Amino acid sequence: MAYQERGGVIDALTKVLVLLYEEPDKPPHALDWIRSQLGAPAGVDVEAIRRDNKQLADQVKELQAENQNLLNRLRELEVQHDDGIDDY
Repeated sequence: MAYQERGGVIDALTKVLVLLYEEPDKPPHALDWIRSQLGAPAGVDVEAIRRDNKQLADQVKELQAENQNLLNRLRELEVQHDDGIDDY
């Protein structure tokens, strides 16, 4: 069974195309109509969303690296503190 069949893509597209064929008043923008029938809101800038997603993923990586650096520094300071206490 193909990926598209398992995911229900073929069934969903078939149903939408049948609805479009049976629609007495054909929509002026068929692609927008198909998107709306599939659940995607009209006017969504997919490329902008992808750019935002990439930017946010990069930011997450930076913050994770910063967090790891801070944890490492904290451990170093804890060891220094513990060593200082042992000297008394």
